[in-house]
Amino acid sequence: MLNDRNRQFEKADLIRQIESVSEETVWIELFGMDAMPTMAREHDLIRSCRNDVMHMHPINRESFLKARRLVIRATTEIEAYAETLTGDQKALGDYSEKMLSSLETFTSISEQLNETIRMMTDSLANVYAPVLAMEATNNAVSKLVAVLNPSLNSVSTIVDGLRAADTCGSVEKVGVGASRWARPLP
Repeated sequence: MLNDRNRQFEKADLIRQIESVSEETVWIELFGMDAMPTMAREHDLIRSCRNDVMHMHPINRESFLKARRLVIRATTEIEAYAETLTGDQKALGDYSEKMLSSLETFTSISEQLNETIRMMTDSLANVYAPVLAMEATNNAVSKLVAVLNPSLNSVSTIVDGLRAADTCGSVEKVGVGASRWARPLP
């Protein structure tokens, strides 16, 4: 059961659950809640305006003026924030520590992923090595049988012929030092 009413989540339950989560974005972690509010609040619109300009999409005068005001306000806030960082060595140090901490976290995740991939590769190699060795052995035996089979058939035919000739008395055995089988008697 997923809720206290013994039924599946409903839309209202999901909305309540989502709204109860406190959001800790990378933006908040790096810059805080109050830094560059226009950029934080309007980043999708700024990105869209940037794409319109960079990809030469046609825009009307009203959209241009709105985008221009937005970008000027965001740029002013970014410059003001940059000034606080360069003027306040402690803030710059804190920011650097946060960036370093984020980098260390990403490095740790990357190392864990690499180790997991290495372990999976080793496991697959351990599982498939005997299979590959067996397959190689089977291939070698199959090739050997294919090469020897005509010779074995010839030898088998000769042996069968000699046995048949011996049981009929059509060949004569000779003593030591001579050929084992002599020519048939006239």
